[in-house]
Amino acid sequence: MDLIKRQFGGFENYYFRSILKFKIILLILLGLTMFCSKSDTIRNLLPERVEIPGWSPGDKFVYKGEDSLSSYLDGGARLYGSYGFKEVGILSSEDGWNGTLTVELYRMEDSRGAFGVYLFNQSGESVEVGSRGCYNDGLLQFWKDNYYGRIVMVNGLETPEASLMSLAQNITSKIPVSAPIPFIMNCLPQKNLIAKSERYFFHYLPL
Repeated sequence: MDLIKRQFGGFENYYFRSILKFKIILLILLGLTMFCSKSDTIRNLLPERVEIPGWSPGDKFVYKGEDSLSSYLDGGARLYGSYGFKEVGILSSEDGWNGTLTVELYRMEDSRGAFGVYLFNQSGESVEVGSRGCYNDGLLQFWKDNYYGRIVMVNGLETPEASLMSLAQNITSKIPVSAPIPFIMNCLPQKNLIAKSERYFFHYLPL
C-alpha cells in the first residue's frame, strides 16, 4: 500500500509540475505577443508611405522607452517621460533637395499624458484633426486618445498644410477612441483666456 501511495504521489507531483511549467510558458508567450502587438500597432497607425509627388515613400522607425527617446530628441525626453511616454513611431521622408518631412506619433500611457504633451507643445491656429489639432508654419500637431502626433515639413512645399493634414487624418482615422479632456480643464475661466496658453500637469517635472 505504501509503495502504491509513493508511486501515485510521484505521478501527482509530476503532473502538477508539468501544469505549472505549461502555465509559465503560456504567460511568457502571451507577454511577448502583447509586446510585439503594441509595436506593430504604432507602425500600422503610421501612413504606409508618403503620398506627395516628388517625395520619397519614407522610412519607419520605432523608439521605445525614455532612454532610446533621448537619443532621438537630444533633450526633452524627461518631459515626455513625466507624461508617461511608452514609444514613438517615426516616418521620415525627403524630396531629394533640401526638403525633409517627419511624422512622429507618440504613444503615452494614457490619454491624459498625450493631452498634456499636446498642450505643452501647442502653437498656431486650431485645425480639425483628431480630438484637437493646431497648425503653425509647417508644423501640424494633434491629440487623440493616448496618442500625440506632430508632422514637420522643412524647406518643402510652399503651402504644405493640406498635405500634412492628409497625413494626420490618415493616422487619426485608425485610432478608434476619442478620449474626453481631463475634467479640471473645464474649470478654467474662459473670459479673457489667451489662446493656446492652457497647460495640463500631473507631475512636477514639466513645471
